[in-house]
Amino acid sequence: MLRYFTNLALFVFAGCSTLRLDLPREFLVTESSTTELKATTADEAIFWVQAHPLQGDAGLDFWIEALKHDLVDNRGYALLREEPVMTNSAGTRIALQTFESTFEGSLYRYLVAVAMQPGPSVLVARFTAERETFEKHVDAVRHALTTSRW
Repeated sequence: MLRYFTNLALFVFAGCSTLRLDLPREFLVTESSTTELKATTADEAIFWVQAHPLQGDAGLDFWIEALKHDLVDNRGYALLREEPVMTNSAGTRIALQTFESTFEGSLYRYLVAVAMQPGPSVLVARFTAERETFEKHVDAVRHALTTSRW
């Protein structure tokens, strides 16, 4: 009986853990919960991850296309790069896309990562900054996304 309650407690706490990602040291986490993580850098790069519970059986390919459609067709972003779907160290399949847009006269880049989790839920990670700042941090962010257990 004690083993049952111990296992139940571990299950409950595991299900309520905060969303985590091994971000580069330049990022300060400003918010962290079970469904959202936000971080920023001193030079105003912004990173955030949100977990969205799924209803229905849409897979990773659906979410990749839905986000691309929203950003390109609805918001006017230009798609710069689409990387092949990869698998991180936890066995999670991740898709990365890079977009670009002008905002208030400045050119911004936008990296979007989409991953599926059991539960089921879809995780959407976004990293954005002005082009020069984006390029300064994007390799470290891409590394964090592809090597962390999220």
